[in-house]
Amino acid sequence: MTAWPDTLSCALRGERLRDLADLEGMTMKDLARSLDVTPAQISRIANGKAPLTAAVVERATDVYGLFPSFFAIVPLPQDHAAVTFRKRSTSTVTEDRRVAALFTEASRLWREASRRSGYKTADLPDPRDHDGNIEATAVAVREMDGLDEDDPVPNLTRMIERRGVGVINGLDPDRPDSDRHSGVSRPSRSEDRPLVATVNRQPGAVSRLTLAHELGHVVLDQDLATPPSARSWEERRAFMFAGAILLPESVMRQRVDEGLTLHSYLRIKADYGVSVGAIITRAEKLGVISRRRARSLRIQLNSQGWRHDEPVDVPDEQIALLPQALERVWPVNTDMAAAQDTGAARHLIQVWAQGTSTPPSCPVPSNVISLSSVRRP
Repeated sequence: MTAWPDTLSCALRGERLRDLADLEGMTMKDLARSLDVTPAQISRIANGKAPLTAAVVERATDVYGLFPSFFAIVPLPQDHAAVTFRKRSTSTVTEDRRVAALFTEASRLWREASRRSGYKTADLPDPRDHDGNIEATAVAVREMDGLDEDDPVPNLTRMIERRGVGVINGLDPDRPDSDRHSGVSRPSRSEDRPLVATVNRQPGAVSRLTLAHELGHVVLDQDLATPPSARSWEERRAFMFAGAILLPESVMRQRVDEGLTLHSYLRIKADYGVSVGAIITRAEKLGVISRRRARSLRIQLNSQGWRHDEPVDVPDEQIALLPQALERVWPVNTDMAAAQDTGAARHLIQVWAQGTSTPPSCPVPSNVISLSSVRRP
């Protein structure tokens, strides 16, 4: 049985049962069964027509590893903003709701840890200062990080964190190999401590593009009315932003032409930490290569078996800001204390604070990546 202060019982909100169902990827009927109540009872509680009882809270905390504070959370305006996913068009509504619910929990954790640790709020360029030009806005982010025109981004995660944006690698640890969702963010003008996250386990080059893509949403797409579809203009624009961050236009025009062989693209991957597939797409969008040449290169890429397993390993990047903030705010029994204060599940906090999407059995790479050191002949 889980105990909680008497003052907390007055603040418990039955609506949070819906959030719990979304987090677990289940229906309210399934949740009712797991909590030993009828579907009618849980519906009344979730709709505010019946109180959330101590018995239901105790059962939920025991079954799902939560603290009672989970049921006292009041959503903020930014929690209602549209979620932006990097995902497949085949993802289901249940899967979308699960990832969105996980992101809400992670956002609250990061927001509290950042605020209470005294870390700065986000410092990002305003696209309006650049006439909405995507390339110019991306260049502004690079310049804020002290990068010259042709410089690679040695560690994208550090770049994002230096702008006051939190990063999580592997938002959904219970389904690390699912390929339905790659990244997620929630742009909002009400949020001054935004978060970006990869959802699943990804190679280093893919993870960098995913995080740059989500940063693009944070910069360009604040307060969307609805989540953008997989083929929407907002998604295409976020990819353009990610390409401009990681692969400067001047570099593409210097190093890529119509006759560049597929294997020569590996040298660019080694220098700039971006997949060959993404480099081809960037070159096509800039008009450096023709659509016909891009199609030919993609056919070669598939025939080589590189679509899911490209040569040249780009090391994983490790986050630093979230774990540092957590330890500063809750220095003793960090994950348990943070869970009690924020209502986020303890086991999720433990995984999110690990700092890398690399499986535990794999070595954790250096925080600073020397991309040229992974170049292969």
